[in-house]
Amino acid sequence: METNTPEKDVMKEAKQYASLSTRLPNIDAVRYILFCKKLGTNTSERLRQLIISDLKKPIKRVVAGVNKIRYDKIHNSFNWSVQLDSGQETEILNNLSGDFLKNLQNELQEAIKERNEWVHQSHPNSVEIPNELTGGKNE
Repeated sequence: METNTPEKDVMKEAKQYASLSTRLPNIDAVRYILFCKKLGTNTSERLRQLIISDLKKPIKRVVAGVNKIRYDKIHNSFNWSVQLDSGQETEILNNLSGDFLKNLQNELQEAIKERNEWVHQSHPNSVEIPNELTGGKNE
């Protein structure tokens, strides 16, 4: 009778590497192998380079657009949406009261004031400038 030992239950792999693969039509596989040879590498190394390169690329998480606040006369409330530069409009919140928007406006003004004090912005038309552009001086 055989007893199960923890070592047999756990699959161990040296240096904790994983192998990734894909299926390609034969013609594409041959073309890829020949392409790698032209680059002076093998298929595994080229795939590794491509994967590492992809992982280093930042994922776009920010889009451009403008805020839109509209008054709904029927419900005496406000709707907040974002009109993206692509033309798509996305609703953020609806049925907002005037008091909510007044409070939000005050909080935004306070946060912007705190930020301007932090970056020493004393003129309303000035903008944030990276220190590297001014020779690294903190004025």
